[in-house]
Amino acid sequence: MMLDTWKPEIFHGRRKKEDFFEGWYFKMVDCSEKNAYAVIPGVSISGNPLKSHAFIMFLDARAQRMRYFKYPLDDLKAGDRKFELIIGKSSFSIDEMRLNLEQGRDLVKARISFKDMYPWPVKLLSPGVMGWYAFVPGMECYHGILSMDHAIEGFVEADGIRTDLKGGRGYIEKDWGVSMPSSWIWMQTNHFDREGISLTGSIAKIPWLGNYFTGSRPNLFTHQ
Repeated sequence: MMLDTWKPEIFHGRRKKEDFFEGWYFKMVDCSEKNAYAVIPGVSISGNPLKSHAFIMFLDARAQRMRYFKYPLDDLKAGDRKFELIIGKSSFSIDEMRLNLEQGRDLVKARISFKDMYPWPVKLLSPGVMGWYAFVPGMECYHGILSMDHAIEGFVEADGIRTDLKGGRGYIEKDWGVSMPSSWIWMQTNHFDREGISLTGSIAKIPWLGNYFTGSRPNLFTHQ
Protein backbone atom coordinates (compact mmCIF):
# COMPACT_ATOMS: atom_id res chain seq x y z
CA MET A 1 0.00 0.00 0.00
CA MET A 2 1.20 3.52 -0.82
CA LEU A 3 0.55 4.71 2.74
CA ASP A 4 3.15 2.20 3.97
CA THR A 5 5.81 4.46 2.42
CA TRP A 6 5.48 6.74 5.46
CA LYS A 7 5.87 3.78 7.82
CA PRO A 8 9.30 2.30 7.09
CA GLU A 9 9.25 0.42 10.40
CA ILE A 10 6.29 -1.88 9.62
CA PHE A 11 6.28 -5.18 7.73
CA HIS A 12 6.20 -4.60 3.94
CA GLY A 13 6.18 -8.25 2.87
CA ARG A 14 2.45 -8.93 2.88
CA ARG A 15 1.16 -10.56 -0.31
CA LYS A 16 4.72 -11.02 -1.60
CA LYS A 17 5.08 -14.33 -3.42
CA GLU A 18 8.68 -14.33 -4.63
CA ASP A 19 12.00 -12.48 -4.67
CA PHE A 20 11.56 -10.47 -1.50
CA PHE A 21 13.48 -9.99 1.74
CA GLU A 22 12.98 -7.86 4.81
CA GLY A 23 15.11 -7.51 7.91
CA TRP A 24 15.26 -5.31 11.01
CA TYR A 25 18.70 -4.62 12.48
CA PHE A 26 19.04 -4.09 16.25
CA LYS A 27 22.46 -3.12 17.58
CA MET A 28 23.12 -3.16 21.34
CA VAL A 29 26.33 -2.26 23.19
CA ASP A 30 26.74 -2.48 26.95
CA CYS A 31 28.00 0.43 29.07
CA SER A 32 31.55 -0.97 29.17
CA GLU A 33 31.58 -1.08 25.33
CA LYS A 34 33.17 -4.54 25.61
CA ASN A 35 30.03 -6.48 24.69
CA ALA A 36 28.20 -5.75 21.46
CA TYR A 37 25.33 -7.67 19.90
CA ALA A 38 23.34 -7.43 16.70
CA VAL A 39 19.99 -9.16 16.21
CA ILE A 40 18.36 -9.32 12.78
CA PRO A 41 14.84 -10.77 12.56
CA GLY A 42 13.52 -11.06 9.04
CA VAL A 43 12.01 -12.99 6.18
CA SER A 44 13.26 -14.42 2.87
CA ILE A 45 10.58 -15.14 0.25
CA SER A 46 11.35 -17.14 -2.89
CA GLY A 47 9.38 -18.39 -5.87
CA ASN A 48 10.16 -21.84 -4.48
CA PRO A 49 7.96 -22.19 -1.36
CA LEU A 50 10.42 -24.71 0.09
CA LYS A 51 13.07 -21.96 0.28
CA SER A 52 10.86 -19.26 1.81
CA HIS A 53 11.39 -18.84 5.54
CA ALA A 54 11.61 -16.48 8.48
CA PHE A 55 14.84 -16.11 10.43
CA ILE A 56 16.60 -14.52 13.38
CA MET A 57 20.32 -13.81 13.16
CA PHE A 58 22.23 -13.35 16.40
CA LEU A 59 25.72 -11.83 16.22
CA ASP A 60 28.03 -11.69 19.22
CA ALA A 61 30.99 -9.37 18.56
CA ARG A 62 33.05 -10.44 21.56
CA ALA A 63 32.70 -14.14 20.73
CA GLN A 64 33.09 -13.34 17.01
CA ARG A 65 30.21 -15.66 16.25
CA MET A 66 27.02 -15.48 14.16
CA ARG A 67 24.07 -17.84 14.65
CA TYR A 68 21.22 -18.27 12.18
CA PHE A 69 17.90 -19.52 13.52
CA LYS A 70 15.54 -20.60 10.74
CA TYR A 71 11.73 -20.79 11.01
CA PRO A 72 8.78 -21.73 8.77
CA LEU A 73 7.21 -18.69 7.15
CA ASP A 74 3.99 -19.29 9.10
CA ASP A 75 5.92 -18.69 12.34
CA LEU A 76 6.16 -14.99 11.48
CA LYS A 77 3.36 -12.69 12.68
CA ALA A 78 3.45 -8.93 12.07
CA GLY A 79 1.21 -6.02 13.01
CA ASP A 80 -0.63 -4.09 10.30
CA ARG A 81 -0.36 -0.53 11.60
CA LYS A 82 2.74 -0.47 13.77
CA PHE A 83 5.96 -2.38 14.25
CA GLU A 84 5.03 -5.55 16.11
CA LEU A 85 6.85 -8.71 15.04
CA ILE A 86 6.75 -12.26 16.37
CA ILE A 87 8.97 -15.05 15.04
CA GLY A 88 8.65 -18.35 16.84
CA LYS A 89 8.87 -17.62 20.56
CA SER A 90 10.67 -14.29 20.11
CA SER A 91 9.08 -10.84 19.77
CA PHE A 92 10.20 -7.41 18.61
CA SER A 93 8.78 -3.89 18.76
CA ILE A 94 10.02 -0.33 18.86
CA ASP A 95 9.98 -0.54 22.68
CA GLU A 96 11.42 -3.96 23.49
CA MET A 97 12.90 -7.26 22.35
CA ARG A 98 12.36 -10.72 23.79
CA LEU A 99 14.51 -13.56 22.52
CA ASN A 100 13.87 -17.25 23.10
CA LEU A 101 16.15 -18.96 20.59
CA GLU A 102 16.95 -22.66 20.61
CA GLN A 103 18.59 -24.74 17.91
CA GLY A 104 20.47 -27.85 18.93
CA ARG A 105 22.87 -26.74 21.65
CA ASP A 106 22.51 -23.07 20.75
CA LEU A 107 20.44 -21.31 23.39
CA VAL A 108 19.96 -17.55 23.46
CA LYS A 109 17.64 -15.58 25.71
CA ALA A 110 17.19 -11.84 26.04
CA ARG A 111 14.84 -9.33 27.64
CA ILE A 112 15.70 -5.82 26.46
CA SER A 113 13.81 -2.55 26.64
CA PHE A 114 14.51 0.56 24.53
CA LYS A 115 13.99 4.05 25.94
CA ASP A 116 14.40 7.66 24.80
CA MET A 117 14.23 6.76 21.10
CA TYR A 118 15.41 9.22 18.45
CA PRO A 119 13.87 8.11 15.12
CA TRP A 120 14.75 9.52 11.74
CA PRO A 121 12.08 12.18 11.02
CA VAL A 122 9.34 11.13 8.58
CA LYS A 123 8.05 14.05 6.50
CA LEU A 124 5.42 14.37 3.78
CA LEU A 125 7.91 14.67 0.92
CA SER A 126 10.75 12.81 2.64
CA PRO A 127 9.42 9.69 4.39
CA GLY A 128 12.63 8.61 6.04
CA VAL A 129 16.36 8.42 5.43
CA MET A 130 15.94 7.64 1.69
CA GLY A 131 14.30 10.99 1.03
CA TRP A 132 12.33 11.15 -2.24
CA TYR A 133 13.86 7.85 -3.41
CA ALA A 134 11.35 6.15 -1.10
CA PHE A 135 8.67 7.00 -3.68
CA VAL A 136 10.49 5.35 -6.59
CA PRO A 137 8.85 2.01 -7.48
CA GLY A 138 10.91 -1.04 -8.32
CA MET A 139 14.04 -0.13 -6.36
CA GLU A 140 16.23 -3.14 -5.57
CA CYS A 141 16.41 -2.23 -1.88
CA TYR A 142 14.72 0.25 0.47
CA HIS A 143 16.20 1.44 3.75
CA GLY A 144 14.87 2.94 6.97
CA ILE A 145 16.36 4.16 10.26
CA LEU A 146 14.01 3.58 13.20
CA SER A 147 16.21 4.97 15.96
CA MET A 148 19.56 6.70 15.59
CA ASP A 149 20.27 6.43 19.30
CA HIS A 150 18.54 5.22 22.45
CA ALA A 151 19.12 3.85 25.94
CA ILE A 152 18.83 0.11 26.58
CA GLU A 153 18.16 -1.98 29.68
CA GLY A 154 17.91 -5.70 30.24
CA PHE A 155 20.13 -8.69 29.54
CA VAL A 156 21.40 -11.11 26.92
CA GLU A 157 22.18 -14.71 27.86
CA ALA A 158 24.18 -16.85 25.41
CA ASP A 159 26.32 -19.93 26.02
CA GLY A 160 25.27 -19.76 29.65
CA ILE A 161 26.79 -16.29 30.09
CA ARG A 162 24.48 -13.42 31.04
CA THR A 163 25.42 -9.85 30.08
CA ASP A 164 23.73 -6.91 31.80
CA LEU A 165 22.92 -4.18 29.27
CA LYS A 166 21.78 -1.47 31.69
CA GLY A 167 23.35 1.85 30.77
CA GLY A 168 24.14 0.73 27.24
CA ARG A 169 23.22 2.29 23.90
CA GLY A 170 21.29 0.98 20.92
CA TYR A 171 20.47 1.61 17.27
CA ILE A 172 17.71 0.21 14.98
CA GLU A 173 17.37 0.21 11.19
CA LYS A 174 15.90 -2.01 8.48
CA ASP A 175 16.08 -2.99 4.80
CA TRP A 176 13.55 -4.55 2.45
CA GLY A 177 13.18 -5.24 -1.26
CA VAL A 178 14.22 -7.70 -3.94
CA SER A 179 17.80 -8.11 -2.71
CA MET A 180 20.64 -6.30 -1.03
CA PRO A 181 22.99 -4.39 -3.38
CA SER A 182 25.63 -6.50 -5.14
CA SER A 183 28.26 -4.39 -3.35
CA TRP A 184 28.04 -1.92 -0.49
CA ILE A 185 29.90 -0.46 2.49
CA TRP A 186 28.07 0.57 5.65
CA MET A 187 29.11 1.88 9.05
CA GLN A 188 27.39 3.23 12.15
CA THR A 189 28.38 4.37 15.62
CA ASN A 190 26.77 6.24 18.49
CA HIS A 191 29.66 5.98 20.95
CA PHE A 192 31.51 9.25 21.38
CA ASP A 193 33.04 11.14 24.32
CA ARG A 194 29.95 13.34 24.26
CA GLU A 195 26.58 11.60 24.50
CA GLY A 196 23.82 12.26 21.98
CA ILE A 197 25.80 11.84 18.75
CA SER A 198 25.13 9.16 16.14
CA LEU A 199 26.93 8.77 12.83
CA THR A 200 26.02 6.53 9.89
CA GLY A 201 27.48 6.29 6.43
CA SER A 202 26.88 4.07 3.43
CA ILE A 203 27.85 3.66 -0.21
CA ALA A 204 26.30 1.13 -2.58
CA LYS A 205 25.95 0.07 -6.20
CA ILE A 206 22.34 0.81 -7.16
CA PRO A 207 20.69 -0.67 -10.29
CA TRP A 208 18.77 1.92 -12.32
CA LEU A 209 16.97 1.59 -15.68
CA GLY A 210 19.22 -1.19 -16.97
CA ASN A 211 22.38 0.45 -15.67
CA TYR A 212 23.56 1.45 -12.21
CA PHE A 213 24.86 4.40 -10.22
CA THR A 214 26.83 4.71 -7.00
CA GLY A 215 24.75 6.07 -4.16
CA SER A 216 26.24 7.40 -0.93
CA ARG A 217 24.82 9.02 2.16
CA PRO A 218 26.56 10.21 5.36
CA ASN A 219 24.23 11.05 8.26
CA LEU A 220 25.17 12.87 11.45
CA PHE A 221 22.54 13.08 14.18
CA THR A 222 22.86 14.98 17.47
CA HIS A 223 20.52 15.42 20.39
CA GLN A 224 20.80 16.63 23.97
